[in-house]
Amino acid sequence: MASTTACTEAVPLVYPQEVKNDSARKAYKLKLLKDRPETLFADLYKSGEVSNLIFLTDQPLAWHAAISAHYPSVKKEGICNGWKIKIKEVEDPDTVMTTVNMYKNGTVMVQGNLTPFELDFLLIKERAQQEKSAPTDNNHTLPETDTTPTSGCPSADPEKKEPTGPEPDPQLDRAITDLKVKFIELERELVQLRELSANSQPRTPGSSKTRLPSAQSSPS
Repeated sequence: MASTTACTEAVPLVYPQEVKNDSARKAYKLKLLKDRPETLFADLYKSGEVSNLIFLTDQPLAWHAAISAHYPSVKKEGICNGWKIKIKEVEDPDTVMTTVNMYKNGTVMVQGNLTPFELDFLLIKERAQQEKSAPTDNNHTLPETDTTPTSGCPSADPEKKEPTGPEPDPQLDRAITDLKVKFIELERELVQLRELSANSQPRTPGSSKTRLPSAQSSPS
């Protein structure tokens, strides 16, 4: 369960003045994350506003288990290069409070309402340490997800904020598929009707002439 008995403040990820272009920023950020693993950083937009929380770990599966166990209401999803955990409001399970994208390269990026995760980080980290020392080999056990992997891949680049949009509607997808099948069947029936209509058309006069035998005059 989430608690604020132990809390931490994320370290602002401030770029030196000489680090200006995007590639230099990415390289600087990656080096900083590697030099201070499992340290929570607050990544910033160029405007100085906090865009997300980010840290690096060599045990992403242990953190996946720790985050899933720490919060009372979560939805786990698979993505093509890692996993996603949607942390929901306790009072309103339909509302997603925070989204955690966890990548197989060890990058963990937190988006949405950042304050609860920031306050709970030390507790989650402690639980992750317990997961690492558990008998189960987390390095070879893929976490179970509530849904199949999604086709889209959220960018591991924290400069790009993950777009939010409506969740896919399975009933709508099924209805569209059914309509496509019915359309194909109707198209097939239309072709058959055209063929039947062409075969049943009456022959036009003169299209097939029968030569009648010529009348012979009777002998006089």
